[in-house]
Amino acid sequence: MPNHAPWLCHLLETVKSTVKSPPVAWIHDPYSVSDVDYVKECVESCKFDTEELQKELYDGFKAGTVALEKKACPYGSVLVLYEKSTPWAFPYAAVGRVLQLFYRGTPFRLLFFGSQRRRLLPLQGELVEARHINGGYTYPCNPQSIVIYRREEVVRVLIHECYHASCSDPKNMDIPYVEADTEAWAEIVLCALGARGREDNFRRLWKAQSSYAASQAAQLSNLYNVKGPGDYSWRYTIGKLGVWSRLGLTLPVRVRVFRGGEGASLRLTLEMHGVEDAA
Repeated sequence: MPNHAPWLCHLLETVKSTVKSPPVAWIHDPYSVSDVDYVKECVESCKFDTEELQKELYDGFKAGTVALEKKACPYGSVLVLYEKSTPWAFPYAAVGRVLQLFYRGTPFRLLFFGSQRRRLLPLQGELVEARHINGGYTYPCNPQSIVIYRREEVVRVLIHECYHASCSDPKNMDIPYVEADTEAWAEIVLCALGARGREDNFRRLWKAQSSYAASQAAQLSNLYNVKGPGDYSWRYTIGKLGVWSRLGLTLPVRVRVFRGGEGASLRLTLEMHGVEDAA
């Protein structure tokens, strides 16, 4: 890892300054008919959620088994749906910090469907497709369009989508390479938040996360024949390793290959204590 890479020093200082500021204040904001209409519109128009996780929560809302809450902060507003039988301790503090980092004057509008469906691998040798890995979407340069539909890794996915929504996509790249670049940076920022901007903590988290990511990449390459940008999961796994390498970040020399098999976890990051509730 570069000891004094200007971009890394700047990122860590920015995160350190952000987390030292007062926690983002969220206020309850009763949802309106137009909010419900927006949820319905997202469910009906979405082409990304092929497992229909959003529809499952929306149908539950109409049936009265799913709650809808709305809160607002100086950087935008959130709508959150979750099953009443399994309340979601939504990470408002961490979400507020992410919005602080990405806010550029246009308020964010976030919609979260609290599906508990985890990212899981298919049978060994089968294609690892979007339905196995995706959990959110947005549209470039539109902070009003972020939708996330899994509880798992919600902060990482939010960071990823904030990059897209904040006009940070690389120019003149094919989509797999744009996604690999975006995911690479999202995981760097996630580690920086988990470290609260402290370099020693970042190095520790980065060592663990880069090792995990390299092992997952080897798993997909060796057991699922994921080799290049034509394979869908490459963009979120193997592809990001090249971005990290170009940035000068340290990657593990020895890699342990995770076991494959139907039902094995496909989450992209380690669980980082302190990230979900970062204040």
